Amino acid sequence: MMKKAFWIAIGLTCVMLVGTVGAAGIAVASVRHAGMVHVSVQEVGEPAINITVPAALVGLAMSAATRFIPEDERAEIRSEVGPWAPHVREVIDEFRAMPDATIVEVLDGDDSVEVRKVRNSLVIDVSEPGTEVHVEMPVVLMSQALKVVDL
Repeated sequence: MMKKAFWIAIGLTCVMLVGTVGAAGIAVASVRHAGMVHVSVQEVGEPAINITVPAALVGLAMSAATRFIPEDERAEIRSEVGPWAPHVREVIDEFRAMPDATIVEVLDGDDSVEVRKVRNSLVIDVSEPGTEVHVEMPVVLMSQALKVVDL
């Protein structure tokens, strides 16, 4: 009798262990596939702000946020952005396909803005005396942003 209970306990423990490892593996694969969103702000005399969040979580938050946007406002967004949606999708597709490159670089005295594609991310760096801002966002979030307003 004791043997049977022992083997049942071992079997259940193994199932739970496999389930836990499998769930962790799926979570890691999701983060690896979608990437990370990173925002960094450094101002002279202030503590640096560094935020890194899995892109999948940002996408989930964007989807959940639509529940709080009144339908009439979403309809207004669709009417204003809707005609541009096919062009935006085309730009996103081209952006995905293009090699890593600097897309825009603006220098104005001590101020600068640089927009680049690095791997599968849009990278924006802004610099002015006393302030540095860095934003890195996976391309997949651009497509998800259109889906948020049903475009």
